[in-house]
Amino acid sequence: MKLPLMKTRACLALAEETETARRDLYALLDRFPAESFTSGNVETEDNVRGILCHVTFATFSYGCWIDRVLGRLDPAVEKGRKAEFLARVRAITNARDYSTASEWASETYYNALAATSEPELDLEFK
Repeated sequence: MKLPLMKTRACLALAEETETARRDLYALLDRFPAESFTSGNVETEDNVRGILCHVTFATFSYGCWIDRVLGRLDPAVEKGRKAEFLARVRAITNARDYSTASEWASETYYNALAATSEPELDLEFK
C-alpha cells in the first residue's frame, strides 16, 4: 500500500511503522486453516478471527478518532461510520477479505495522519 504524502516526519514515521506491522500480520494469514476465519468469537481476542476484527477495526477507529478530535469529523458521523465498519469486519469469513478490509481501514488512518499538522501533534487529548 502506498502511503499518502505526510505533512510531518513524525506522521510519516508512525505511518511507516504501522504499515510494516500491518503487512507482517496479514502476511501470516495464509498459515491458518480456513475455519480460523469462520469460527471464534469476534468480540474477544483469544482467537484468530477476534484478533483480526480487533486490529482491523482499531486501525479504522484511530483514523476516525484523529479526524474527530481535530474537528474534521462530526461525532455522529464518526459513530455511524464505526458501527457500519465494525459490522462489516465482523461478517468477514476469509483471509482475503480481512486483508482488503485492513487496507481500507489503513487508508482511513493514513489519510487522517497525512492531514495532521505539526502544531496538531502537540495537542493533548483526554
